[in-house]
Amino acid sequence: MASRNLLYVDDNNDLVEMSSAEMLELQKRMIYAYSVAPTAVLTQVSGSGANIDAMSDTRKQAGATSQSSTAFVAEGSTAEPGTVTVSYDKVNLAYTTSGVVKLLILEHLFLYIMTVMEVFSVALLLI
Repeated sequence: MASRNLLYVDDNNDLVEMSSAEMLELQKRMIYAYSVAPTAVLTQVSGSGANIDAMSDTRKQAGATSQSSTAFVAEGSTAEPGTVTVSYDKVNLAYTTSGVVKLLILEHLFLYIMTVMEVFSVALLLI
């Protein structure tokens, strides 16, 4: 993966690349800012029909019971386990614009604005 350094404007209005220590401080600030005012908010709805795709939970269900008071019940005479799938569809996702920050990156002599996923990947690389 290519190494990228973020840019900032110094007191002389020049673009300067951030050091690793400055990027680490920025990461800490981003974590704090997101904890105070998250931009993605998950909420629970009472019924189905949420705006996030349903999650399916598939598992085995025990077969019907068999019992006898005179002999041991043979395995061949018992019911086989079945498969049960339960769908969970009660989570809504909403995005807010609070705390939106634009970060510039210099790569191969070109400047561009980082996407949200690039910001997260830089933050994760610094952990």
